Amino acid sequence: MVAQELVPSIPEADSDRDGIMDRVEQSLLIQFAPTFMVSGQECSALPAEFIPNRADPMVRTEDGTVYGQVFPVKTSSSPRTAEIHFYHLWKRDCGGHSHPLDAEHVSVLVQASSDDLTSAT
Repeated sequence: MVAQELVPSIPEADSDRDGIMDRVEQSLLIQFAPTFMVSGQECSALPAEFIPNRADPMVRTEDGTVYGQVFPVKTSSSPRTAEIHFYHLWKRDCGGHSHPLDAEHVSVLVQASSDDLTSAT
């Protein structure tokens, strides 16, 4: 038998203090990430990453960046319900009223299959 090095336990992080562990939030963001089907005729092929902390939004790169947020739903009849928001930012909207920069979002409500909210399965 090979001895294993003991690693001190690190407390679970809940950096936004909403009652959902960061690890679970990240798992939910990955599990429910949207898939974008963009026409080759669109003027923006992928969501864009914007340069942070600017008063005037500026695209850093069109690299498929999708921003996400998970939080508990307090008005739900079940304390095990979370709302997930995905924000995708586009360099340009080329619809009927074309304009630079376009922010869109997709939301989903998910409910845990058990009262154990330490995992996202």
